[in-house]
Parts: sequence; C-alpha cells; structure tokens
Amino acid sequence: MTKILRTVILCLLIASLGAAQTQSPSATVCEKVAHPKRFAGRIVTVRAEAIAGFDIFAIEDTSGKCDRMWLHYAGGAPSAMVSFATQTPKTNKTGMELRRDAEFEKFDTLLNEEMHPRERGTLCMPCKRYAVTATMTGRVDIAPEGTGFAHLNAYALQFELQSVSDAVGKDLTGNYDSVLFSPTLVRFPTGYFSGIVRSPSGEPVKGIEVAATRTDEVPLYMRQVTKRTDENGGFRLDVPPGTYIVGVNTDVPVVAKFPYPPTYFPGATERTSATVLTVQDMQTIKTDLANPV
Repeated sequence: MTKILRTVILCLLIASLGAAQTQSPSATVCEKVAHPKRFAGRIVTVRAEAIAGFDIFAIEDTSGKCDRMWLHYAGGAPSAMVSFATQTPKTNKTGMELRRDAEFEKFDTLLNEEMHPRERGTLCMPCKRYAVTATMTGRVDIAPEGTGFAHLNAYALQFELQSVSDAVGKDLTGNYDSVLFSPTLVRFPTGYFSGIVRSPSGEPVKGIEVAATRTDEVPLYMRQVTKRTDENGGFRLDVPPGTYIVGVNTDVPVVAKFPYPPTYFPGATERTSATVLTVQDMQTIKTDLANPV
C-alpha cells in the first residue's frame, strides 16, 4: 500500500470517527426524563410538541405520558415567569448558537400565532392557535438538587435549542366556537376615564386605587375596572362602553379613612350622590378626583 493511499484512508477514518462523535443521538422526551444523567450536557435530537402558554414554555413527549422539559432559546419565553434566584441553577455553560434559518422562523411563527376572543371575560385571552410539533436539536441541562429551571423553578430539565426542522402546526381553531373566537386580532369597543387624584391640600396622590363601577346589569367580570394612580397621581381606565360611577375607596365602609373616605366623581362622599357617566366607544371622559378632608 502506497504512502499516499494510507494517508487517504487514515483521513477518511478520522473524519468518520469525528462524525460519529458529533452526531446527535435521537431519543424521546420520556427517555430523557427517565434517564437524565445519560443525556446531561449532550447534544440530542428529539421529536416533540412545543408548549407555549401564559407561564409555560416547554417541550412535551408526543405521548403525553411523562414530565415536560423547559425550552430555552434567545427570544423565546412565556408571557409571565417568576423564578427565585436562590433556586436557579448556576452554570458555566454558554448558550447554544441558535440556527435562525427558515425552518426556525416557521417554528417560531407557528408557536406565537394567536386566536383572540370576540368578547371580554374569556379565560383564554389570547389562545395559541397551533399545536406545534417539530424535530429539535439541542443540549440537555440538568438542575442540581434543590434548584430548578424557569417558572417557579419547577423544571428539573432544560432543553437549550440549537436548531429546528420539520415543524408542523395543527390548527386549533376548529376546537373553538367561531362565534366566540377569531384567528385575527379583535378590537373590543372601549371607552376611557382619565384624570388625577388629589389630596385635600391639592397634592397628587400616587398609588391609590381608582374604580369605575357599572350602574347597569352586567356579568360580574364586567362590573368593575380598577387601576392605581401613577407617580403623578394620574390614571386611565379602559372600560367597555356603558354607564359608570368613578371613585376611590369605593369598596370600603364610609367610616374608613384609608387614607381618605370614599370619594365619587366629581367630589361626593355618598354613592347616591355620585355622577353617573355614560361612556361610548373610543370616548375619553375627564374624571379628576379631589378627596375631601
């Protein structure tokens, strides 16, 4: 065998060995959850459903028969998340370099597509439109004992995303009554009450709750809209069109002084003396409130 031929064969063997070492093994989410140490720190490939909700951002086995893994990549997160620093895993691992190609963009778009209710008070505001399944490659990270990833530090495993392929979105609009939900953004008719709350001495009052309470018969969830004043004593209440009374401390007894007695626009201390305001869609009514001594 010539020296050149031996060199070629050796190079091919090295390349083959390198490919074998870098190849991402394929396993289900359930296998990773059942044997976390086997996959810890490894780059793996998995076919799973991505779950994106109000306080969740995770991948789930298509069987649904095991715990989920938290999904992580730059720009991906739930609408709300609370975690405790003392229970958050401390790691020296760097973030994965995410391949933001057309496949990823498709995956991310499907994951963030929404449906919107046509009426206020619907529990899902908004709802995710698609159930997204994809083949994902990434690193499996394990939280040390006593810690956890993401929302409420509740996840023992995290999947640090590197790339995505074959994303499929199952349209969920058929699961909802089309009379109640729309795949496109629906604007609710809205009126506004705005103003400044002032103390008896005329100073703006920050952090006090202002309430707009309906005077007509409506469902309980539409009865009252509240908001606290800002640093300058200002407020702006977004409300469905209707008739209201606006005031501060309106849900406490008359004898209460917290820090002022109940006060209704324009300056009454009795609910029966409050001015009833009718607000229309896109109308703003000025409702400054001055607390009596």
